[in-house]
Amino acid sequence: MRLRLLTAVLLLLGLGACSSATAAGPAAPTTARKTISFVVVGDSITAGTQAIQGTEVPGTGSWIPGAEGEPLAFGGGWAVPGATTAAMRDGVARSDADAVVVLGGTNDLLQGVPWSVSRENLLAIVRTTGVDDVVLSTIPPCDRVPEQRQQYNDRLRALAADQGWHLVDPWTRADSDGSWVPGASGDGIHPTPEVAGQAGRLIRTAVLDSARG
Repeated sequence: MRLRLLTAVLLLLGLGACSSATAAGPAAPTTARKTISFVVVGDSITAGTQAIQGTEVPGTGSWIPGAEGEPLAFGGGWAVPGATTAAMRDGVARSDADAVVVLGGTNDLLQGVPWSVSRENLLAIVRTTGVDDVVLSTIPPCDRVPEQRQQYNDRLRALAADQGWHLVDPWTRADSDGSWVPGASGDGIHPTPEVAGQAGRLIRTAVLDSARG
């Protein structure tokens, strides 16, 4: 009798376990986050104090570290301190990245380059990269030419709208009618590392938004 009772109990426990497993269903498969690669084209605002070397940012003051982190992966590009859009056009290469961030024009303004020339250079830069998702950034405040900076950014906005590019303005907190707010720049041209980091995080959001369509 005891043997029969023990057998019945074990049978009931087995059926209960099977029932629980069936109700819970199979474990949901884990899905890996898709990596989104991005490259850059720019001047010292992007590069910082030294030129970009492969996927390394050897200098300080770049916004790139603020933009990095999964699912974004920095794929390099071309960014050199002091570069005009003409130098950017000559230095850029084709890329298979998911997105390209273009930020340039401060040196064009300081050297008196006409907008028509800057515009053609920016279009050529994007064509050369061959990247479909384009994030065009406004240029940062510039204490030397605040009015021209404002006009340039208005033209960038119109260019982005015309070309179907994603425009990002990562400088709003540091901008005072084209000039830097107090404490946001040490020389009136370049952002402090803290402001550069803030800009990088906003550019990161723009790249993710652009890549997700």
